[in-house]
Amino acid sequence: MGELAYRKMKRFASIDFLRGLAIVMMLLLHVVMDVFAIDDYINKLDEVGAINLLALLIFPYLGGLAGLFLMVSAMGNMVGMRKNLEKGFNTWSIAKKQVVGGFLIVIFAHILEATLGYHGSLGQIMDHLNNLENMGTEWSASAWRSNGYHFETIHTIGWCVIINGVVQGYIASKWDLQKDSKTVIKIYWILAGIVLIMTPLIWELVSTLIPGYPWENSMWKPVIGESPWYDFIIMFFVNPLAAPVEPIFPYLATSFLGSLIALHMTEPRDVFDRNFVKRIFGMGCLMFIVGFVGVVVLLIGLGDFDAAIDLYKVIYDHRKWTGDVGVTGGWFWQWMTLNGASLMIVTMAIRVAEYRGNTEKFASITTFFRRFGFVAFTVYIIQWIYFIMHFIVSSIYPDYVFFEENVVVEAYDRMPWIGTWLTLILTLVVFHYLLKVWSKKGYIGSVEWGIVTIANKLTLVKKQIGLGEKAKWWQQGRLNVEGAFDNPEWISFDVENVNDDDKRLLNYFSWAGFIFVPFSIVSLGMVLDIEKNRPEMDVSKNRLLNIISITFFLIWFVALNLISLSDLGVSL
Repeated sequence: MGELAYRKMKRFASIDFLRGLAIVMMLLLHVVMDVFAIDDYINKLDEVGAINLLALLIFPYLGGLAGLFLMVSAMGNMVGMRKNLEKGFNTWSIAKKQVVGGFLIVIFAHILEATLGYHGSLGQIMDHLNNLENMGTEWSASAWRSNGYHFETIHTIGWCVIINGVVQGYIASKWDLQKDSKTVIKIYWILAGIVLIMTPLIWELVSTLIPGYPWENSMWKPVIGESPWYDFIIMFFVNPLAAPVEPIFPYLATSFLGSLIALHMTEPRDVFDRNFVKRIFGMGCLMFIVGFVGVVVLLIGLGDFDAAIDLYKVIYDHRKWTGDVGVTGGWFWQWMTLNGASLMIVTMAIRVAEYRGNTEKFASITTFFRRFGFVAFTVYIIQWIYFIMHFIVSSIYPDYVFFEENVVVEAYDRMPWIGTWLTLILTLVVFHYLLKVWSKKGYIGSVEWGIVTIANKLTLVKKQIGLGEKAKWWQQGRLNVEGAFDNPEWISFDVENVNDDDKRLLNYFSWAGFIFVPFSIVSLGMVLDIEKNRPEMDVSKNRLLNIISITFFLIWFVALNLISLSDLGVSL
């Protein structure tokens, strides 16, 4: 068979971490959405702990951050393009690789959503393990017939990869990315703005050409055996433009933002702009605040608390923030706040990882998250694992008393927070060990392996590991775990005075931790590392601030679990 020749790859730890973080957040949110007894708590919101109101605000918002994964994916694609240009590959051969890869993602997404995905046949079987007699019949058949066109982040990523490939190829053929990177970055800002301006026009055009789209009878999801054959062709191309949940209008703008951030990160060192992180973080912060204010004003303007809650619960679905459902222009404020938050998350990760000259340690600390992101598409497709965990936990979960009502828990019933968190923990543990064992075989059989295997046959630019002539066909797409995950060459930016940089960063994080405790946790980790490896640097003030802010968080967290809104004189 011959030995596999692994090559050590250059990697940005921040991108790898963010990709994994987005997938872990997806699992967290899907578990909460499908397992937590949310309606029971909403109906008694003024009687249960006030922390539930806070959770009702935070979790739907986090669910809207699916664009984070799209942004990070665009960053990775742009980094790959510049690497291939540096290797001497022809511009359009690189663009062809991008386009082919994007189409393969789209095709795989359609097929796998209907068959192996958590919305598809296998997923629905796993969601009905308590009814073995009908397993594989009614739910699986129905899912297969209707869910191939379920349009979410994976489809959006595929189409954005296609469009970005064409755009990147054209731009690279007109401008030298090494010499004209500043110009190209400006072009991407302009393109993002154009997409936002075109979004309502595209949606209106689609609705005009296809009256009732997309809400009438869920026409955007044609059903095998019921819908005419031409619907499958039409919706294949129309859904990317205007379907729920995450159409490329406006999310192509998010992809362009990811591309321009990656252009900044890969600039030649002689013209590298270290301040880009600060500027883009500031812009993200402004977008987040302005968008959030706009969302709040829209929700208040509904004049109905229940309607506002129902709309906020689907903040992730852009097409439900339009005039079609009574929220004219709401999509813009929704896009602004969600993608502003994504910009802040991305730039903070870059600042903590590549800017401190200690990228290898950051990569080591974030290994758990990076593992999920290494085969993110596969994790997305087989996330029905949490259905199995839900079945197990709910089957053994004891009955409980919810405000003088005895709640009997049966298989797949929704549960309180304890059961929900237990389901999530078991899901993450199972995924962690599954991915760890699978990595020993280069993830052969994964979705990524399938896409790479086919793409390597169709394009000049190859991916993953180098292979000898005697290698088997199924080794062609074997993922380069050793060279890209376990022991890559981690990229860092030049650090002129890391102590001064770290002091500024610690001050920002220490005070921000009083508002959002993860800042304090990250800051405390940095403090402990500095005290161990750079004892000459005095960070005692930051350590004290971190301890105070974490203690403050624990106090109000416990208090809000014990105190209800009615205790505070608030009635909903």
